[in-house]
Amino acid sequence: RDFTTLFVRLVLFVLFFVRLFDRHYWGVEGFTVLLSRMSVAEMIRETGADVHPPLYYLIVQIFTGMFGEAGWVYHLVSLLPYAVMLVLALTWMWKRFGGQVSVLFATFASLLTTSITYNVEVRMYTWGALFVLLSFLMLREILVMAENFDETGRTSAGKYYGYFVVFSLAAAYTQYYCLMSVAFFYLVLLVPAFARKKQCLKPVLFAYVITIVGYLPWLGVLLQTFNKTKGDFWLAEIPT
Repeated sequence: RDFTTLFVRLVLFVLFFVRLFDRHYWGVEGFTVLLSRMSVAEMIRETGADVHPPLYYLIVQIFTGMFGEAGWVYHLVSLLPYAVMLVLALTWMWKRFGGQVSVLFATFASLLTTSITYNVEVRMYTWGALFVLLSFLMLREILVMAENFDETGRTSAGKYYGYFVVFSLAAAYTQYYCLMSVAFFYLVLLVPAFARKKQCLKPVLFAYVITIVGYLPWLGVLLQTFNKTKGDFWLAEIPT
């Protein structure tokens, strides 16, 4: 984490920052703008009738309520999660995985074709990526502590279970594909529950229960959405 590394990260961020200042929205971005102008109740009803959960649109409403409907506000909402991921790469990831992993992650998060497209797009994808990433990092901490479990680790482990539930719920309320991603994390969470039943079964079950209760308000909408769009929800071929 020398000056060169910090400078490169800053340059990468600036490359996206300069793209904030326009008011050009393609079709689906326009849907985000329209939802941001509704009341919260109207927005939830409209996005429930569509194919997305409401958290991202609620975040957009908060920002446009504070700063107005300028183009940079809409784009900044999508850029902020990318900035958080760069900070995570410099701090959390660097400490736990080393500099090479941190640099590789920051490079992919910045320069992949999808990154260049979606990091400033007025859609929920960067928020979904951030929440899934945070869920994964918390899951890893849980697994590491389960492997090296002792009495002094109980408090810290409980903290990471809590963070894991919060971030995974946030992912599930952001995008349905994110919901599917974190669902696999919950399957992995069963590993410490069975491997160290006495110490880990209770917090794992608690995480399951809290997550189910936390998602119950939207579960009916999810089932209606899948039933309504089951014929064309999945891509059957690579689009042009």
